[in-house]
Amino acid sequence: MKKLNICCLAVWLVFFQPALIAGEDPESCLLFSITSESMARLGVVNTDRVSASLQIVNKEGNTFLNQPVSGNSTFFKLVNLKSLPDGVYTVTLNSKGTLYNRKFTVQKAQATIEKIPVRTPPRFKMVDNNSLIISYHNSFSEMVNIFFIRGDEVVFEDRGISALQILKRYPLEKLPRGQYTVQLYSNGLIYPFSMVLE
Repeated sequence: MKKLNICCLAVWLVFFQPALIAGEDPESCLLFSITSESMARLGVVNTDRVSASLQIVNKEGNTFLNQPVSGNSTFFKLVNLKSLPDGVYTVTLNSKGTLYNRKFTVQKAQATIEKIPVRTPPRFKMVDNNSLIISYHNSFSEMVNIFFIRGDEVVFEDRGISALQILKRYPLEKLPRGQYTVQLYSNGLIYPFSMVLE
């Protein structure tokens, strides 16, 4: 019967990665292995039929399992790792004052950088007094209107632009000569640009 116990124990050692102290005959054997991202196997083999206690505690000292193990039984349990908060844990078997420990980490959450839209002003660029290039990153996807104003008169307008990246080139040859204010409207904000056509 003793040979059979030794044989069974060897099988469990291969599959469950026990925590043993080298050079000692084990009174109790702590078995712990993570079988998937969400499950772990936990067990105790009592070779000397010794009562023991089993705990899972995180680094902050919170206890998530407190399991007495009877001296006349072998204990096995599946642990759902998804039910544990992220952190570092220690599995401890206390057998007659001797502690056997295994550590593991639960990390389900992944840190991501949230991309927050930033409103940037448009850019106006005159090209050889013949055209005006307007570029605007419409980060909030708002309705954009552009007006060419000479004095009190709106000479030209471009309404209802909703593209995310606005890049417009306006020819100026056919516009009357004079002082202009070009205004880009976006969600109540006005971005002006002054130019003189000679």
